[in-house]
Amino acid sequence: MHFTHLLVVITSTLGVLSPGTRHTAPANALPNPCGLLTSAQISSVVGSTFGASQAISTTGCQWAASKQGDTPGAIVTLVVQDAKVWDRATAPLAGVTRVPESGIGDAAMYTIAGPLASLGVRKGAVTVIIRMYGVHPLDKAKAMEKALAADAIAKL
Repeated sequence: MHFTHLLVVITSTLGVLSPGTRHTAPANALPNPCGLLTSAQISSVVGSTFGASQAISTTGCQWAASKQGDTPGAIVTLVVQDAKVWDRATAPLAGVTRVPESGIGDAAMYTIAGPLASLGVRKGAVTVIIRMYGVHPLDKAKAMEKALAADAIAKL
C-alpha cells in the first residue's frame, strides 16, 4: 500500500477529522505545529537523527529519521486542532481502542488501531495529536509519544 494512502487510512481510522470536515478556530488562533517540536527534541527521545520538519497543510507537521540509529526510517507526525474536536476524536469507534492517559495536559487519550497508536492531548483551547510510525513494540512507541507530547504542549 502506498505510504500516503496508508496515512489517510490510519488518520481516518483514528478519528482525526479531515481538513474538509474539521471545525476549528481560525488558523491564526492555532499554534504552528512545526514550532512545537524540534528535530533535536525528537532525536533525543527516539534515538535516531531526525531531519527538518515538513509542514502537512496548516495543521500538521512531520519529521523523518535517517536510515541510521535505533529506529531507522521512523516518522513522527504532530497535528494541532481546536479543542472542540476532542469529543469526536475520542468517541468510541469500532475496531479502535481508546485508553485514557494521565499526567499530561488537561486530558489525554491513546487511540490504538492494530499495531499503531496515537496520543491525543487536550490543553486549553488546543488538541495536539502525536503519532509514531516505524517504532516497535507498541509500548515503546506510546512512551515516546507521551514524552514528545509533553515537550510540545509545554510550548502552548
